[in-house]
Amino acid sequence: MTMTRTSHKNIRVLSAVALLLALPACAPTVETYIQSGGVTPLAETGRYVFASPPGNMGLLHIKAKNLVADSLHLKNWTEAAQAQYAVSVGVSSLPSDLDVYENSGQGSKRVIIAKRPSKTGILNSCEVMHHRLDVKIFRITDGQNMFSGTASEYHCKASIDDTLPFLTNAAMRNFGRLAESVIEKR
Repeated sequence: MTMTRTSHKNIRVLSAVALLLALPACAPTVETYIQSGGVTPLAETGRYVFASPPGNMGLLHIKAKNLVADSLHLKNWTEAAQAQYAVSVGVSSLPSDLDVYENSGQGSKRVIIAKRPSKTGILNSCEVMHHRLDVKIFRITDGQNMFSGTASEYHCKASIDDTLPFLTNAAMRNFGRLAESVIEKR
């Protein structure tokens, strides 16, 4: 059997179509686990100071802090030395060989807040990472936790630098409102 130029072209087209059909198996839907909100609604304007973490802040923590500051600025909150609130920011990117549970401190009941992803797809052989951002806002006068925002996702290829802006928006989504827990798919 002799191959003509047309049959080579057909093979290339069929190969491209087969590859396009296989790609969705490699790019699963990303689930964002979100817990965001406060115990009481916050003031529409406020002054805050960032809590200082122990040790030196790495570049990732600085980026997360800056994204949270930008989000607070859009909500008419300003960073000030004479602040009403202290803001704590935590960020992590870790291998995802575990489920993440809420530490509610209420007996032995464990609430899962980020479920370990299953390996699906024909090309899904990379190490899955768990990206997480935590934002806490405390009233300085009495230490009461006024707002808590947590957003986390599992990723195979995306870096924490790529996902951090989305995690910030998700964690801050219920700022000034009562708390809720949701899972968003994108």
